[in-house]
Amino acid sequence: MATTINASNGSTSGLISTGDASGVLQLQVNNGTPSLTLNTAGAHGVGSTPSYGTAGQFLTSAGSGSAPTWTSAPASAMTLISTLTASNSASLAWTGLSGYNKYIIILDNILQANAGTQVLQIQVGTGSTTYITSGYYYAYMLFTASPISGKNNSASYFSTDASSGYFDNTTYRNGYINIEGFTSGYTNFQSIVNYPVPAGNNNNYGTCGGFVSNNTTKTAIKISMDSGNIASGTASLYGISS
Repeated sequence: MATTINASNGSTSGLISTGDASGVLQLQVNNGTPSLTLNTAGAHGVGSTPSYGTAGQFLTSAGSGSAPTWTSAPASAMTLISTLTASNSASLAWTGLSGYNKYIIILDNILQANAGTQVLQIQVGTGSTTYITSGYYYAYMLFTASPISGKNNSASYFSTDASSGYFDNTTYRNGYINIEGFTSGYTNFQSIVNYPVPAGNNNNYGTCGGFVSNNTTKTAIKISMDSGNIASGTASLYGISS
């Protein structure tokens, strides 16, 4: 039972309260119809037959003619899978992926460990350690005072950076990498990432696009430098359902 507070409009009108030892509190309307019930854990039950919903649900109004109901949150167009933090890491990897054909990686202050030509690369594969290491094709354009463009006809990874020039280890990479066709057909990549070029040219950005000619269903994504480690920074992987 419950301790009740009843807004009665029956033969005995007004506010009627009835107590018991259950520790449950119930607000009633219209001569005894339960509207809101608070159980001993403080959970809120709504309606004449109290419904407490499930974890993650929220109340949705039914207007002035009915009690509200618990409703599950709608699916988001973008869902955060996880954010990985580098600490002199050989790579950052997401494994056991499923349920999405599209992903996006947001790079935040990624710093290479050593100075020199180290390009940021991405590979896809299956399992926790098996990555596809051939058949990647890509082209890039680096936007500087003297633009650089090029392509790679069948590499072992997709590069988000121009594959020539000297990069330093004091400038952070920021940007994003789009991944499409993860579970069907060729997997396509598009990226916009800044290039950490030293000597006052640290605000250069480039765009790359490409694919891997392997139509196996993938379950893993890994980013790394083509040599050396990732000193610091984070990378966030989102699944895209739209």
